Order: sequence, then structure tokens, then C-alpha cells
Amino acid sequence: MKQPPLFVSHDGAIDELVALALLAVSTDVKLRGVSLVHGDCLAEPTWALQRRLLDRLGRPDLRASLSNARGWNPFPWEYRRDSLRLEEIAELQGLPVPPPPSRPDGERHLIEELERGPLTLLVLGPLTPVQLALEGRPDLHSRIERIVWSGGAIDVPGNIDPATLPGLPPNRRAEWNVYCDPFALDWLLGETEIPLTLIPLDVTDRAPLAEDFLADLARIDTRVARFASQAYALIENQPLYRLWDMTAAAWALAPELFRQPERFGLAVDLWGNEQGATRRSADGREVDAVLDFADGAGPLHAWILDRSR
Repeated sequence: MKQPPLFVSHDGAIDELVALALLAVSTDVKLRGVSLVHGDCLAEPTWALQRRLLDRLGRPDLRASLSNARGWNPFPWEYRRDSLRLEEIAELQGLPVPPPPSRPDGERHLIEELERGPLTLLVLGPLTPVQLALEGRPDLHSRIERIVWSGGAIDVPGNIDPATLPGLPPNRRAEWNVYCDPFALDWLLGETEIPLTLIPLDVTDRAPLAEDFLADLARIDTRVARFASQAYALIENQPLYRLWDMTAAAWALAPELFRQPERFGLAVDLWGNEQGATRRSADGREVDAVLDFADGAGPLHAWILDRSR
């Protein structure tokens, strides 16, 4: 079955930019637009780096916008500074640094693309841009074939490190893309019927940056592989790092790598010490959740390597 065109919303972390690079050169799907959120990055330098990356990969035609979204719970500086380290990437040296957009226009960008026709929306950051774009345009909800979202933690702990939020009680259940704006998820569940597929920590926890995978990637001599290898080298000494966003991108293009999603009602905690926790709920709106690989992370690593050649 032919894939519908893809629109990507992401918030600038290293794994997200590597996933974007693979999508930009993929022949499996038509990537119709990308919008950056000021989330797990610093927006201005990351937007400029993203533009240079897309140009280097032969995609000067791909419109890359900047979202108006602001986070309810901003990502910690300890995470966001990784985006600045990407300036070290040798693959992107020698390219002119473009000025940032005159003003953020990511939500207008998404609306314009939906007015052109149906899309699959791949969200690799918080859902805030989706709410900002669609809250006043219910006529466009049916144009979204599905939202594939790298977010949530269903049957596993969350990924909020208490050390990054000093003075607050530990939040053991929330995942960062939800915690950043739990109200956006609550809006999507309560005010729309847009099909939602979660790629939660349940599956991404099983997708490490394996040493043999990184070694194999470093031996591939293409622009996308060189960028991916150099980017991942910046965080390969972070043992908790996972292929969170790459896993979501892989599901959007190659769902056969995964077990069939489970369908259940979903609810999100809006307040309290577990703000942003995602829970099964008999009263919640039904979603599909991808909770495991079909055969471990090995085929995912092989898929990434194959697409990088």
C-alpha cells in the first residue's frame, strides 16, 4: 500500500536529526515538510543546522519551518545543550549558515500542507504544535491519516531524571515528550478522533546505541551515514541514550519490524507528582501502542544501516 506523504514535527535532539536525515533521503515515503520545536534544543542554531543538513543531503526543496510552541515543562539544559555540540559535525562544515526565519510559522506550515491533501504526521517531540495548528481548524482533522508519536510510557517507568529537576518530588512515570505538555495530549485525546499510534518507552528502551551498530555505521561512506555516525559519536558515552525517535521513524516506514500494536484506552495525568504519566484507562480514548519489536532491536539496527547506504 502506498504511504501517504509525511510531515515531521521534532524538537531538535541528536536522534531526531539523524532520523530526519534518513527520512529526507528515503525513497519509501514522500517527506512533504518539517517543523522544528524549541524543545530539546536551542531553536535558532538548531534550525540553521537543520537547514544546512537538508541542503547537504540534496533537499533544498524541503520547507523547514519553526514552530511557535512553548513547553509547559521546558526540557533541561543538560539535554538541550547536545544540540549545540552538533556544530562540531565535520560533515556540515563549509556550508553557509542561513539566518533564522523572520518569525515562527510552523503551525501555518502544517495547516498549508494539510490544505494541500492528507498527511501522516510523525511527531518526535511534544504535541503542542499539533494543538496550536488544529485547535481552530477542526475541518482539517480528517486530513491527518494518523499521528505517529514518539511519546509516553505505558508498562515501564518514565525517563525523567530527578537530578535535572532539583527541588521537585521525583516523577517516576512520565516520559519527557508528554511531560513537556501533558495538556496537548489531553486535548488530542478529548477533542479529536485523529488516529494515534504511540511509540513509547516500552519499545524504545529496547533500542540502545549498540557498539557494533555504531562501528558498522562508521564504515558506510555516504553523506547521511557520515552525519549519523558523527552525530551519534557525540552521545555514545551516555549509557541511557536510546534510539527513541529513530524507532518512531522506523515504525512509520517499516512496521513489520515490530509486534502488532496493542489497542486500549489512554489517559494522561495533568497534575500532581506524576504529571505527564500515561495510563491504560477503560474510560480513555482508544489509541494504538507499539510495545515491542518483532525480533529485538537487531533488525532495527540493520534497517538503519541499509537506509544509510
